[in-house]
Amino acid sequence: MVGLSWVRSPPTPSIATVKGIKSLMLSHVKSWHPGYSKIIEVVNENDVYIVNARASNPLKKTWRRDAKKKDPSDLCLGNPRIWLLGDAIHPMLPSRGMGANQALHDCADALPQFLKLAEKKRHSKLSEKDFLEAVTAYEEKMMPRSFAWVAKSGGTSQTVCHALHPAESVA
Repeated sequence: MVGLSWVRSPPTPSIATVKGIKSLMLSHVKSWHPGYSKIIEVVNENDVYIVNARASNPLKKTWRRDAKKKDPSDLCLGNPRIWLLGDAIHPMLPSRGMGANQALHDCADALPQFLKLAEKKRHSKLSEKDFLEAVTAYEEKMMPRSFAWVAKSGGTSQTVCHALHPAESVA
C-alpha cells in the first residue's frame, strides 16, 4: 500500500468527481522528491482507492456528564464502565505515525486505574462512583496528551488519498 495525503488548502475538487486520479496525485507531488512521482506512475489507476481519513476534535472534560444528560434513562450514555481508547476516542491521521503509539499510551494510562479497581473489588463491591473516579483519572491523563497528538498529526485539516496496489499490479 502507498498512502498519499495533502492539506486541503488550496482546495482540491471533490475526489469523487475527479477523472484521472493519477494526474491529480502527480500534480500534488510535482515539487516533492521525484521518487514520489515514480511510485504514482507504476500504480494501476484501477487500484487507487480514496479514503477520507477521520480525525477527532478534542472532547470537553464533561463529555460523559453531558452525554448522560441527553437521556438519563439510557444506561450506555456516559457510562463510567465504558472506557474509550485509541481510535474509539481520538482517531488521527497517519501523517506522523502516532495512532498506535497513542493507543499504547492509553493502555498504560488505563492500567493503573484497572489495577486499583481490581484491588478494591477484592475487598468490597465496586460502585458506579469507583468506576467514575477511575475513568476520570484515566481521561485526565489521556485526553490532553492524545488530542495534542491529533493536532500535531494534522488534525482535521487534511484529506488522505490512498493508492493501493497489490504486487501483481506493479509492472
